[in-house]
Order: sequence, then structure tokens, then C-alpha cells
Amino acid sequence: MDEEYDVIVLGTGLKECILSGLLSVDGLKVLHMDRNDYYGGESSSLNLTQLWKRFRGSDTPEENLGASREYNVDMIPKFIMANGLLVQTLIHTDVTKYLNFKAVDGSFVYKKGKIYKVPATDVEALKSPLMGLFEKRRARKFFIYVQDYDEKDPKSHEGLDLSKVTAREIISKYGLEDDTIDFIGHALALHNDDDYLDQPAIDFVKRIKLYAESLARFQGGSPYIYPLYGLGELPQAFARLSAVYGGTYMLNKPECKVEFDGSGKAIGVTSAGETAKCKKVVCDPSYLSEKVKKVGKVTRAVCIMSHPIPDTNDAHSVQVILPQKQLGRKSDMYLFCCSYAHNVAPKGKYIAFVSAEAETDNPEEELKPGIELLGPTDEIFYHSYDTYVPTNIQEEDNCFISATYDATTHFESTVVDVLDMYTKITGKTLDLSVDLSAATQSTARAPLPLPQPPSAPPPEYVTFRILCNVSQAGHVIGKHGGMVKKLHKSTESSIWVEKTPLDDSTYRIIKIFGHVGSVSRVKLGVIVNNVSNREKKEQEQEVEVSRAQYALIRVFEALNFGDCTSSTVSCNLLMEGSHVVTVIGKNGELMQRILEETGCNVQLRSHDLSICTNPGDVVLKIEGNRLSAVMKALVSISSRLQACPPISTASLHAEAVPDALRRPMEYRSQQYREVDPHGSLHRHVEISQEDALVRPFFTTITQPRIDYLPHPSYDHRLITSASKNPPVTIKQPLQASKDDIRQVDLKILCSNESASVVIKTRSVTDASISVGDRHPDCDERLVTITAFEKTKDITSESQRALVLVFSNMYENATAKVLDSGVTSSITARLVVRSNQINCLLGEEGRIKTTIQQRTGAFITVLNVEQNPKCVSENNQVVQISGEFPNVREAINQVTSMLREDLINQSFQRGSQYAVNYSEDPFPELFSPTAGYTPTFGRSSTMDPNDIFHYSSQASSRLWESPPPAAPRSVNDGSGGLFSTRDDLVLTSGLKTVRYRVSEYDVCSMFGYGKDGHNRLLKRNMDMTICISGTPDQIQAAEHRLHAIYPEIKQV
Repeated sequence: MDEEYDVIVLGTGLKECILSGLLSVDGLKVLHMDRNDYYGGESSSLNLTQLWKRFRGSDTPEENLGASREYNVDMIPKFIMANGLLVQTLIHTDVTKYLNFKAVDGSFVYKKGKIYKVPATDVEALKSPLMGLFEKRRARKFFIYVQDYDEKDPKSHEGLDLSKVTAREIISKYGLEDDTIDFIGHALALHNDDDYLDQPAIDFVKRIKLYAESLARFQGGSPYIYPLYGLGELPQAFARLSAVYGGTYMLNKPECKVEFDGSGKAIGVTSAGETAKCKKVVCDPSYLSEKVKKVGKVTRAVCIMSHPIPDTNDAHSVQVILPQKQLGRKSDMYLFCCSYAHNVAPKGKYIAFVSAEAETDNPEEELKPGIELLGPTDEIFYHSYDTYVPTNIQEEDNCFISATYDATTHFESTVVDVLDMYTKITGKTLDLSVDLSAATQSTARAPLPLPQPPSAPPPEYVTFRILCNVSQAGHVIGKHGGMVKKLHKSTESSIWVEKTPLDDSTYRIIKIFGHVGSVSRVKLGVIVNNVSNREKKEQEQEVEVSRAQYALIRVFEALNFGDCTSSTVSCNLLMEGSHVVTVIGKNGELMQRILEETGCNVQLRSHDLSICTNPGDVVLKIEGNRLSAVMKALVSISSRLQACPPISTASLHAEAVPDALRRPMEYRSQQYREVDPHGSLHRHVEISQEDALVRPFFTTITQPRIDYLPHPSYDHRLITSASKNPPVTIKQPLQASKDDIRQVDLKILCSNESASVVIKTRSVTDASISVGDRHPDCDERLVTITAFEKTKDITSESQRALVLVFSNMYENATAKVLDSGVTSSITARLVVRSNQINCLLGEEGRIKTTIQQRTGAFITVLNVEQNPKCVSENNQVVQISGEFPNVREAINQVTSMLREDLINQSFQRGSQYAVNYSEDPFPELFSPTAGYTPTFGRSSTMDPNDIFHYSSQASSRLWESPPPAAPRSVNDGSGGLFSTRDDLVLTSGLKTVRYRVSEYDVCSMFGYGKDGHNRLLKRNMDMTICISGTPDQIQAAEHRLHAIYPEIKQV
């Protein structure tokens, strides 16, 4: 070691490794030493044997705990703020390429003996019992101020100098209660004690903004992320960075004594009789104990459990904050839990920590409140450590000592300490806005050029998608991308692994982009019958496929290369939901044919998919006993799939939600990435005023998410030969004739105050929206929505526009209700032609009770005499009242029935377009209407808590896109094919048939859990599907029903 270095770093803790990497990047000659034989120091992650040896003095843990290597137990348990300084440092240094991260499921807070979820969405905020209604309104104003605050913009300060005004003073301005202050200060600003109240408010405000930005960055259930395999991965990753830039590492070096010259300056480090000279020394407090002082103590319990923390929604990773006042302490206590979801324990095991600043010498008793919240534990270990800060003048003795890790739940103070030390060592401030990834790549070997995905598939090209496990995706990429380049060259198609969201590390999507017209040949094993001995045997057959199909087969082979551990072979093919019937056939004949010819089972799944899939995607799983059999099935399915033109959802996403209401998000990059989602932290964060703070906390329901709204669909047709292995003849989708197009008019009343909101909706829908003029004697205006639609479309642009109008009016009205402090029932007033009212009525001339039972809304038809002046005598008002989701669902069902009836009427008249009735003679006339609950802006008193429970009555799944094959002519009134209603829209010449389905079949359509299965059971449904329509319409619907439920029987 007889060399001289610029810096010698002692200890491989996280702080030391970050500094080692940064200094190496700066071109300094760095020697990194540690007395231990592993990286991480006090911030390491231990396996079970190491954990047992450290706390029990033995290396023989209990066998029932599982394999030792499956444990990665952190010694300094902390989560990472998703938009905090550590993430910025990771991005700045490009260390993310060495790591995988996953979002933390939730953040909770302890209050009066119970655990509550810290709201992460507007729905959670509305339902949260942490604050009362009026307190939420006051807190909302405070959050608006915090979100608007810009340190560089004096206009946003509202006359307050936050560098002088204390946090207590700014909070008092908004009149917040003590419990609210406790919640904001400890659960959002993440202060460890109440000292912040008497300190300048600028830090308090910045902390809340950081929380909101971190929460919005990945839109998870918490503002935190966590690396797979534990925090011990962090120091190792920064150590690799240092090594790439020339740093030298020596582990298991005894003593490591710092040498000083006569003036007290560090000049080197001696270990095992050898001295390495240096100009500066960086170390943790344990290497220079005489130059630090004790400032506190941290006590911690490490627990191994077989269950998640109770009352945390069975979260696999979670943080619970216990504010000091709730426990009668001087500082907070924290619960931290991770599990096999982050690869820190075997499946079924959970690692929990209880941490606090020690206030007594009895950790068991002191941590008891937190441990009691954990429930039963398999094993528990207690340990404490002292916290130190340096006392030396670092610039004088050239010794730069880090502070001990504190008891906080995040790494913000850790990185602040690192950046401060970096500035003192180098004399410059680290600019985290600079991305060093380019410099890192220039030092390492240049990556191989990889095929880039096209921006939009041109004609005669198709994109296939395969959903596979992350371990399989590596087979396709190969070492340094070699395999994917080989596949690209041999198939003349583009192949890439799509970048995935942060919180999905299990699956990857492989995309294959190739030409449809070009022909390739592939050999497949087929089963033939031997007539002589009645036995079946496999023979090889060569079939023609497109170039894209050939690439698909080659990728499938690569995915299953060398897999001898499973007796079955499977392939998960992703497709758009609107293509299902085109691919599998009207009655599922393709699935049956594949089973007969190859012995492979084909299953269709549309719910509980990986987060890396797109909304509306379905998975077609092909499973068989032989690779060749699955390949043959894959050729048959892909032959049909490549004839389906893709439906672009980008424009829908851009248009369906107004800019002011759009949540910040990043569209999935189509760039080629390696298997590990290292780049997932490089997201640009754009936080709007409402999104980051106001919307996640204490606002009303906003614009409906895009997956609530029906997506447009197209009629896809293809022609195939009758051959068992047919080459597919591709034809362009047939253009809809004018006879298939009908004009659909829907009308709704809005208040004068909501008219401007309705007008803004015009820009986000293709339907025509007109608003009647304002009348001085009335507070309502007539909104008319018109769209020309295909009769066979399963979605309706007019309905979608009406839902947007209603949702915007609701949001506008609810905001005013909150400002006034009075809750209001929601009432929607649809205007329906009198000759259509009968389709909504039951046998006794009343609104069908099943509609109200299913939706939970109260629906009445007003007499013509009760019409406002803006509605003519040949129309009537259908009034729908209740909570927002119930009213919205009722609107969807009612308008579906009206649209169906209108189309049937237009067919019966034999006209080219739907009959155009004369417009209302005086649309601008208004008058107050008596005898009904006021609509949007006029309030009626109700239980103040009702507004926060709207989501418990009706699941949002009822507003997802209907099954893609459902013809509008057999719509059940809820936007899709299936129904459990006893009576449907019955007109002359229509009939009704019923099918009995099992609970399993219904749940496979509506999903499981509180938003699916339980909701159906609570309503005591009879599990009957009703189909109404003409004989031809019923036959078409039955074909689609049997395609999904082949065994279904008619009642």
C-alpha cells in the first residue's frame, strides 16, 4: 500500500460509498477500506445466519424460518422519498442501472389507538376519518397555499416571509386543529418532534411539497420506494460506481488507524503494518471516536412475522408513524415493514422494525406500543446504538467524519450530510441537475446498437406482444443484447423489451414488430391419425407465415430455451380487448379447434393483469404439453390477430380528460431497455397545483378516470381459407355504410353556474354539445349532446360526452358545496322525449325497480306540467338522485336504454338516419321548478359524512369498457352485454332469454374483491344473464356469450 491517494475512505456505509463514488467521478484517486468483510457497514442487509450471529451469538437459526439466503434484513431501515435527494443522487450518478426499485404499498399514521391510511388519492381523502368535514375544508386552503408557494415568486407568499415566520404562526393563520397540525407535521412533513413549530416555516413547507411530489411521481399508495433485496444494495451500487472510475477497494482490513503529522493533519492510514498516504480521510464515527460527540441514542426492534401489520390493508410494504403526542413521548416512533414482495424474506414472511429515539434504557418497554401493533411475532431482536456528530474542524485536520444515521424513516438527512461533506472536501457544490449517465457510458464499453421501435405502425405491419416473466426476458435479450440482435437480423423484424413501471418487477412485455405481407416458412409438429393402428403420432409440417409471425415464433422459442423444469409450455399473448371475438371467433370455435388439433388449452383473462399492461388489454394464455403444439396454436391465433388493425388509445387519453384535470403521468417509453427497470427513476415530475397537494388531499371527486369511460371500437373483419394452417388474406376493414349510422341525441339540464363548465367539455369529445341561452327567470339551461354513431358500436360517443358533462357539473357543484360548508345530494335531470319514456317503465308504469336496485339511485319521471320552461311539452324530465357514483351508473344505464330504443325506432321507420325530431321551440326559456331536489348548486341538507362514502355503494368496475364483442343491439342498459335485470327494454317484436351462470363465471367477468365479487353477493343476485332483442340479435349475443362461457346453459 505504499502509494499516495487523494482521499482514503474508511468504512463502506452508504454515506461513505456515495462520497467515494462522487469523488472518483471527479477524478480523485480514492482508496476505500473497511474492517469488515462485507459492504454496507452499519447500513448493510444481513441474511438470517448473520442476523442470528449478531444478536444471538449463534449461527443456527430456527429451520421453520426458511432459508438463510432468502433474508435481507436492514440494519438501518429506511424508505426512499420518490422525489427526494437520494433519488436525485442516484439519477445524477446513473447508479440506477445497478438497482431495481419497487414502490411501497402505503403510509399510515397512528391516532387514538388506531391506524389510519395517509390519503394518497382524492377518494381516500374524502373517506378519511382523520379530519372532519369543516376541518378538511380549512386544511384544503392551507394545502393550496403550500402548493402555490414559490420561493422565487413574492406574489405566492401572501405577505409572509417564511424565513422569519414560524410554522406555528403560518398554521394558526388557517385555524387548524391540534390533531390536524399533528397529522400534517408528522405524517406529511415527517418531522420527528414538535421543535419545528417554533422554527422558520420554510423547511416545513418544503417538506410538505416534497411529500406531495414524491406521492405524485409514481402515483402509488405512498411517497416511498425501496430497492429489491434490501438497502444493502445501495452502498454496493455506489461502490461499483467508484470502481468504474478507478477507485480501489480493500475489505477485511484490521485496525485501519489514521496517521497524523505534527500539525494534526491526517496524512495516511495504517493497516496490518502497511501505511497508505493520503491528503484527506473520510470515515464514519467509529474510526475516529475521539473527534465525535454523542448526541442521542436510537433503539430498535427487529421482528420476523408470518403476517402483515394488522389494519394496513394487508400491505406487503408499509410505514406507520406514531406521533409523539399520541404516545406521550418527546419524539415519534416508527413502524417499518417489508416482505418477500421486495425480496427481503421468504414467501409468507415479513420483516418489521420498530424504531425510536431512545428516551429510556429499557428498549422492550419503550417500544411496547409499536410492538403491540404488529400482532404475533415469530422472532424479535432488540438493539440500540448511540448517535454521534463530528466535533473537529474538518478543514483543519483533513478528517471528514459523517454523522450517525438518525431515527427518521427516510434518507433526506443522510444525503444532506453527504452533500455537506462533499462541499467541504472539494470546495464546490454538487449540482444534482446534471446527469452523469453519459460520462458513465463513455467510460464503460459502448453498448451495442439495438433496434428501436417505430413511433407508429405503418400499413402492412403488425406489433405482437408477449407477456413473460422477467427471468425469461433475459433469454431474449442475451448477453450485452447479443440474442436480440441475432433475432432482429434473422427475422428482419424489430424486437425489444418494453420499459416497465417502477412497481412491477415481475413481468416484462416483449414487442415484435414486423411485416405482414412478406412470407416466411416455419416447421411445426402436427398430430396425424394412423388409420392402421388408430394411434396418433407427431409429424413435422412446414407452413407459410408472415415475417412478423416468424419473429413471434423465434421469440417464443427463445423464451423457452433450456427450460426443462416444467411439464407444460405456455405463452401469454397480449391483445386489445376489442380484438377478442375477431381472434377466437363468434362462439369460440378457434379455441375448440386448437384444443382438438394440438391439445392446447386457450384461456382468456381480462382482470388482475400485470401493471405493465395497458388499459383494455386481455391476455390469451396458450398452454400445452409440447413446444411444437403451442407453436402451432400460436400461428393460428396470430394469423387472425395480425388482421386486426390496432386501436390507438393515445388520442383518447389526450382528449378525454381536460388539461386542467389531467394527472401528471409519463407515457410508457417504447425505447429498448435491459431487463432490469433501472431507468424507472428518470421520470420527469410535473406537479400541477391541484394534483400534488390539493387533489391527493381533501378534494372532491374529480374528472372520471379514463378507464371509467367506454373506449371507441371498430368493426374488424378478415377473410381466411378453410385450411388447417391457412395463410391469411388480409383485407382492409370494411367501411360502415350510411345505413349503419344513426344520429343519437341525449339531453341534460344544468344550472346557470355550470354552463361554462359544460362548454369547456366541447374540446374533449367528438360529440356536439350545445347549451341553451340563459333566461332571466330560470336557473337551469338545456344541454343537448348529438353524435352520429354506428349501430353495431359497443360504445357510444354521445354517452361518453354526457358522462363527461355530468362529471364536470358535479365537480363544479361539489366545490361550491365545500366552500359553503353544507353537503348536498346530487341530482341529475335528463330530458327524454315522451315517446321514449315507456322503455324505462315497468309493468305498473313506474321506473323499473331493478334499475334503482342495481344502481342505488332514486329515479323518477316528472309530469309534463313540472317541466322547466326550457323543455317542450313533448319531452319529460327523468330525475336521478343519490350519491355521485350511483347517479353516474344510473345515467349510463338509462341512456343505454334510450339509445337502444332510439336506434330501434330509426330502423322501424326505415330511414337512412335516425328520425330528427323538431328541436324544442324555446330552448332558452327557464323557470324555477318546484317539487324536486335542486340540481348542481342548490343544496339540500344531509348527513355530513355521506359525501365521503360514495365509493362504497357502487364499484367503478361497472364503468369500465364493456366486453368488446357485445353488440349494441343487445345492450342490457349498463353499457355491456351481460345483465342481471329481470326486465329489459321490451318493444314490439322483442323477446328475452335467460342463462344461469355460476358464481365463478360472474366473478371472472366482474372481478374479485370488494369491487367485484363481494358487491354482487351483497346484492343477492340470482346469477342469471338476460338477453333481450330480436331473434337475430339474441342469436348474435348468444354466440358471444358461449365464446366466454362455453358450458353455460339456458334457463
